[in-house]
Amino acid sequence: MSPRFLVKVSVFEATDQNGVSVSSQSFLGKPALYMFYRGNWCPLCMAQVKEIAGRYRELSDLGVQVILVSPQPHKNTASLAAKFDVPFTFLTDSGNKVGDVLDIAMANGLPAGMEVLGYDSDTVLPTVIATDANGKILFADQTDNYRVRPESDIFISIFAGENVVESSRVLKTV
Repeated sequence: MSPRFLVKVSVFEATDQNGVSVSSQSFLGKPALYMFYRGNWCPLCMAQVKEIAGRYRELSDLGVQVILVSPQPHKNTASLAAKFDVPFTFLTDSGNKVGDVLDIAMANGLPAGMEVLGYDSDTVLPTVIATDANGKILFADQTDNYRVRPESDIFISIFAGENVVESSRVLKTV
């Protein structure tokens, strides 16, 4: 079911940057920002990750844990984690199972020629989900245009308890 219609994040498992299997339930107890990105090959995704990484102290001060999820090969996820060196959890969604569960999978969404670099042809629609400590969704943005992403100020405002009103494609905070 699309994040737009969920009340809580679905339970899922994925592999972290250290090769350890992690359940989404392990993120309960603290607010969380889940970012589903297409892969290291996507310059817009990398710009969004860089922006969030640059603001990790603000998110950390608000008690927010950041979880980045991609269906890309694990070695690329581990490389990205090392590149940014921030206290985020980087997850590999092998087989795009989480993408399928959340209805954000994008069949054949990989640009032509990228498969030779080890990427699968299926990817995800860039999606951001902000939850409270109990896993209740406070905000979700599931783009239908991979070029359009919410600004990090929106996430900071949500976790700071401010009311946020965005476009109709966004679940508004309550």
